Amino acid sequence: MTVQQAYQAGLAILTDAKQPRFQQAGLLFEHVFGISRSRLPIVFSKPADEKKADEFLSLCRQLQAGTPLQYLLGHWGFYGLDFMVGPGVLIPQPDTEVLVETALELIKHSHLHCPVVYDLCSGSGCIAVTIGKQIPQSKVYALELSDQAFQYLKKNIKKNAAANVTPLHQNVLTPNGLPSADLILSNPPYIPTGDLAGLPSDVRQEPVMALDGGADGLSFYKEILRLYFNLLKPGGWLAVEIGYNQGTKVAQLFQNNHYCKIQMRKDFGGNNRVVFGQKPLET
Repeated sequence: MTVQQAYQAGLAILTDAKQPRFQQAGLLFEHVFGISRSRLPIVFSKPADEKKADEFLSLCRQLQAGTPLQYLLGHWGFYGLDFMVGPGVLIPQPDTEVLVETALELIKHSHLHCPVVYDLCSGSGCIAVTIGKQIPQSKVYALELSDQAFQYLKKNIKKNAAANVTPLHQNVLTPNGLPSADLILSNPPYIPTGDLAGLPSDVRQEPVMALDGGADGLSFYKEILRLYFNLLKPGGWLAVEIGYNQGTKVAQLFQNNHYCKIQMRKDFGGNNRVVFGQKPLET
């Protein structure tokens, strides 16, 4: 089997009724063979390593069966950094970069030189590590309950040399031993329980505890906004990622819990994606 034949065999596995999945096939091919798709014409006629060809085709079959591409690759990019991912951890998504951008703006506009930041439901640590790298003088606490996700969190802190990020293996709904924060961030579970079964097959492979937001999808917002108000410094901010249709309801929860200056930010698709509010200077 030549390199070209191996690539075409994998592409055939990933071809559905609509269109071939060139990008996914190319990423898996580069992952296994170490050859980018742009260099394929140069090596097409060379013999393919049998073990690598078998591995490549196996990965293509797993992808076609619904395993997320990111899990098969073992890593994924976020905000210019690289994060290890696999079964048991939520995959970093571009929409979450809006939460990071919001956080960086709040830190800058609040003139916070050495901010204390929490990242609740940290998962892979993509938010915490990115803030830690962007604001080296910050002190970031990354809270994660899942045993599996916590292992990825620790590995990604080390991988990205984010020494100012402290992983905490604890339930965000029972905060313990935390200093007062200038900024609290969270991408919590926010999909209504009844909607989980209708998610795409690859998304359903991600951990349910990172997706299930309760009957109305708002369970974590209700608890986080209540529990962490007293852990915020006066004038501190709390910002959360939300589902595309949850903006109004989550903003109301901020108001109900006495936050002020409540605002929203849209994602790249024009949907409300982040809600944030401030703890009043006087309470």
